Amino acid sequence: MANEARPCPCDIGDRFEYGGLGHEVQVEHIKAYVCKPSASTEKAVVVIQDIFGWQLPNTRYMVDMLAANGYIAICPDFFVGKEPWNPSDDWSTFGEWLKTRDARKIDQEADVVLRYLKQQCSAKKIGVVGFCWGGIVVHHLMMKYPELKAGVSVYGIIRDSDDRYNLLKPTFFIFGEKDDVIPLDQMANEARPCPCDIGDRFEYGGLGHEVQVEHINAYVCKPSASTGKAVVVIHDIFGWQLPNTRYITDMLAANGYIAICPDFFVGQKPWDPSDDWSIFNDWLKTRDASKVDREVDVILKYLKEQCNAKKIGVIGFCWGGMAVHHLMLKNPELKTGVAIYGVIKYFEDRYSLLHPTFFIFGESDDYIPLEQVTLLEQKLKQHCKVDYRVKIYPGQTHGFVHRRREDINPQDKPYIEEARKDMIYWLNKYL
Repeated sequence: MANEARPCPCDIGDRFEYGGLGHEVQVEHIKAYVCKPSASTEKAVVVIQDIFGWQLPNTRYMVDMLAANGYIAICPDFFVGKEPWNPSDDWSTFGEWLKTRDARKIDQEADVVLRYLKQQCSAKKIGVVGFCWGGIVVHHLMMKYPELKAGVSVYGIIRDSDDRYNLLKPTFFIFGEKDDVIPLDQMANEARPCPCDIGDRFEYGGLGHEVQVEHINAYVCKPSASTGKAVVVIHDIFGWQLPNTRYITDMLAANGYIAICPDFFVGQKPWDPSDDWSIFNDWLKTRDASKVDREVDVILKYLKEQCNAKKIGVIGFCWGGMAVHHLMLKNPELKTGVAIYGVIKYFEDRYSLLHPTFFIFGESDDYIPLEQVTLLEQKLKQHCKVDYRVKIYPGQTHGFVHRRREDINPQDKPYIEEARKDMIYWLNKYL
């Protein structure tokens, strides 16, 4: 009765008798269905099945349709012999069933199929389409595989990919308005996630350690040699525990600074890429970057009394860049600051800086238009009495200094490294 009242999360739809125009092949440890066009071609498409498996006639019909449109089309068994979902299965076991068929753990099979297409079919350009479960796979591959040229994710279940928006290749997402499995608010997040992309998140434990500074948690990393110089690192909207930010904190320590990244949200939840972007402004109102003075005072006291710091600077990213701008206008104890893609619109009337400040921006930042940067520079020229610098890095987007990994973005590597060197140079100059 439970199955009758509520069947499996995905309806098998109109299943029909269709033998297919292609044939089955064995590709190393994977079975696959292949259909080729009548004319020779170097273009291929990998078709990734839904939960009902690679032998579903409906999917083979789509494979044949791609071949009829001039593509070598292949639908491998990405379950590698495991049973596909059967509509008669107990839907309450679906979650457990799905755990053994992780759509983001298909890299070995993807490599095998790509090798087959290149070596056995002479394919030079390869794309991928996937349905439902296969749509999740497509989303994963578009994040990871530079050798694929494009992807089409057809009603992929977004909640399984909700922190992944930094696509490597052009991707088309297809959804149905009345999809019971994928609500429209999830589709909105897919089409337009939060204003800041979380970027290349990576596993990084850090070289420092966490401390409790009065009511604030903080991450601290110290240099090997004793020093009286310190830098406060102010995190972005993704919080003080983001590995990318800790990496920068450790980099500052490696350059001779006591570096500390406090939790300036003071226990409030950081932004999560899966959060509904439409509530972002309301979320931001409870985390005002110009109301960090109490926490800054606590951290400065800690650095002076516990770490013997005599000269203290500050750097900040995104939300933290706003905080730096605020502090450079107000806090006399800081010696210098670096605001990295701070959101200028919140500080349009504030240009009388107390301390030397370096502003870093990306030329292709969708969140901070170049006209805002130009206006900032003009106003600083009119009103600022201390040293400042505004630098725009060609082709770079929001988050490039700390959220983008230079090891997997060779085209951006020179600018990422240049910006980090410029930041260190500025700190060295004034600390």
